[in-house]
Amino acid sequence: MLPRAKMNEEQPFSVRCEQRDGAAVVVVTGEVDMSTSPMLREGLRSPEAQAETVVLDLRAVTFMDSSGLGAIVGQHKRAREHGFRFAVAVGARRESSASWRWRSSRRCWRSSSLPTTRSQAEERAGGRAGAQGGRHDP
Repeated sequence: MLPRAKMNEEQPFSVRCEQRDGAAVVVVTGEVDMSTSPMLREGLRSPEAQAETVVLDLRAVTFMDSSGLGAIVGQHKRAREHGFRFAVAVGARRESSASWRWRSSRRCWRSSSLPTTRSQAEERAGGRAGAQGGRHDP
């Protein structure tokens, strides 16, 4: 198990939903663990988060344990069963001591069909898009 990041008092846990270009974007900040993953699930199932395309933005997440990964896998399964697109936005908004942990966690998804996407700024900088039906593996 990876060491847990110190609690960042500037980044308390939060989940909010935004509408962007017809998609529901669920933005998560802070630590996702056993105590906060139920709020993540709730946010993903909220009426505001129901759309043809749902993007889970994890770029401001500082720590995630297996309960957070379980919430993501559960949402991916719901998307397949209910016929909507689901993707996870990856890439750090800023470099932090926790960013390597996120990169390590992403490696275990390489064999899955869970699409990931990069921010528009990363795409303009020459990154490959994973949201067009595939995934991005740096």
